[in-house]
Amino acid sequence: MARKIVRLVCSNVLVIVCSLICLSQFAMAQNSNSSPDSGLEASIHQLAKEIAAQMTQRNIKKIAIDDFTDLNGRQSALGDFISEELVTNFYTAGAGSFDVVERRELARVMQEQKLQNTGLLDKTSIATIGKLLGVEAIVTGSIAYWGKAIKINARMIGVENAKVFAAAAKKVPMDPMIEDLLNQSARATGFGSNASGVQIQRFDAFFQNKFLRVEPKAIHKSKDKKKVVVTLVFKNISKETLMIAMDVLSNDHPKATLDCHNGEVLRAPSNTGIAVMQFGHERIERSSILDTGDVGSTILAFESDDEVGSDTFSLSIEMFRLTDKNSKSKRFTVGIPNLKL
Repeated sequence: MARKIVRLVCSNVLVIVCSLICLSQFAMAQNSNSSPDSGLEASIHQLAKEIAAQMTQRNIKKIAIDDFTDLNGRQSALGDFISEELVTNFYTAGAGSFDVVERRELARVMQEQKLQNTGLLDKTSIATIGKLLGVEAIVTGSIAYWGKAIKINARMIGVENAKVFAAAAKKVPMDPMIEDLLNQSARATGFGSNASGVQIQRFDAFFQNKFLRVEPKAIHKSKDKKKVVVTLVFKNISKETLMIAMDVLSNDHPKATLDCHNGEVLRAPSNTGIAVMQFGHERIERSSILDTGDVGSTILAFESDDEVGSDTFSLSIEMFRLTDKNSKSKRFTVGIPNLKL
């Protein structure tokens, strides 16, 4: 009887010990999976450490950090987050051995000097920033989307020769934090700014060709639901000056259309912003001029005799591009599908 009791006690003890071991391993696995060492913040920290080490080797004392954008130069809250985190991590990694210029100060200088704010600075821009801010190098970079992951490429550019002398890259699995940041607009500077005061929305659809990028920034209905207003931002992504115009209405046929996904018909829009060039008996030469990196905006107001019931639309705009004031214009079409209220 005593031996049975001893065996029973030993068996129970063994079960308890095994259970504790399993719970311990599970907890360790959970902590490992949720640890910042495998996420975005840890990757940014590692980027800062690697670049800081190369800075120390080259005796760099003062740097500025530019915005991180996607491969098309588009800004997002994710790019802002990476840049801000790098500022903090550089202080930690550098242990006070160098200075980092406040990003707002960099943005102010770039705005005053009318420099591009796309993460794609040219040699002249880099030299100007270096002189005005007294920095020896600029950290910039890009974000590439790899299916279920993102890849952050960081590089350091010397202001004297505009050459990259340090670089690092990290691949980070997509997680809810990254997805949330991607679905937020960038801060109110540069291409993603809200200078007009229009409420910025997030759209997955946009238009882009070799020289122009067009992004929808807002779409809403009027109070009586008989008008749909679309706000667009145009950006010159070429290395040449663009002269562009919209063809809103030619020969009483609308060239700018907002197709309702339920079949409703809207009248040709009134517009403000980007110029309109119309052809009739007399040719009217008028266009908006965008230098490299410049942005312009337009607001199109489409109207209906009845209340608009659709909440999803597709936008199409016939446009002209002039290569110089005396040349013939070339047509192209801007198309943006799936605009949702």
